[in-house]
Amino acid sequence: MPSDAAAAAAATALAVPSEWLDAFEEFFLELSEAAGSVPSQSQLASWQSTLRSARAVATVRAHLAVHAADIAAALGPLATFCQRRAVEQRFIFMGVYGSEMSLPDALTQLLEEVRKQSENFDQLQLKEPRFLLRLGTFDDRRHGSLRSSAYPYSPACSSGPGDAVVECLQASTLELAGYLALNGAYADDCSVHPGFQGRGIAKALVCSSAALLAKQRHTHMLLDVRACNLPAFGLYKSLSFKVVKKHYPGFYDWHGGYKMQAVLSEVPKIPLGFDTSHLGLDNYAASGPIATG
Repeated sequence: MPSDAAAAAAATALAVPSEWLDAFEEFFLELSEAAGSVPSQSQLASWQSTLRSARAVATVRAHLAVHAADIAAALGPLATFCQRRAVEQRFIFMGVYGSEMSLPDALTQLLEEVRKQSENFDQLQLKEPRFLLRLGTFDDRRHGSLRSSAYPYSPACSSGPGDAVVECLQASTLELAGYLALNGAYADDCSVHPGFQGRGIAKALVCSSAALLAKQRHTHMLLDVRACNLPAFGLYKSLSFKVVKKHYPGFYDWHGGYKMQAVLSEVPKIPLGFDTSHLGLDNYAASGPIATG
């Protein structure tokens, strides 16, 4: 693996400005890992436009450090370490991939999300919102619209009309809150509407999909996740997914991503608060009885 000294030498050769050095080093080392060798001058020539299209984590973290007090104030004095880390990971995800949005605007959006989630939490203390899970078929207009609102980029999705999806609906209105598209035992796309994030919907979608696959006698579940989608990566790890490899397919940016796999018998059961009666699982789950809440 090329050293930091090699990155510094390349930065000098390309006259990289000092304010870009940390980002350039990150870019250089990532390209080195992808190619398995030191990047050529021609590969590095477009470094600035590449770093504008997908920011370096170092760039986003620097902005995060400057505004740490704003985030702490939004979270409140009782926020736990895990809550603070989750917000920081969300901002890194937004900042790296949301290149069309300035970092100050991304921070404003994040703080608004924190405020809304705090309101949702207060409502949960009074009455737990109800969601139902059901099987459906992929509709690019319906599901694609939700997918485009859930990410700061256009995520790859190979699902087509008629392919299987597990949907999560708000029980009282039947509004689509999220879905997971399945291509065999491969989780092709997991999207949750921004207005419903922070309520465990992605976890419920993954766990219910695992239960369905186990019922179909599959033994493993596979998925891909972008390297800087830290909230999703952390969720999958918590659900027993393990990294198979880091790779750099054409549908990802220079950060690459991870191919992950879980043994279905190790995936947790569906969390409470979700009506599973429409899934046809008959109290079957990958790791125990289904919790119907």
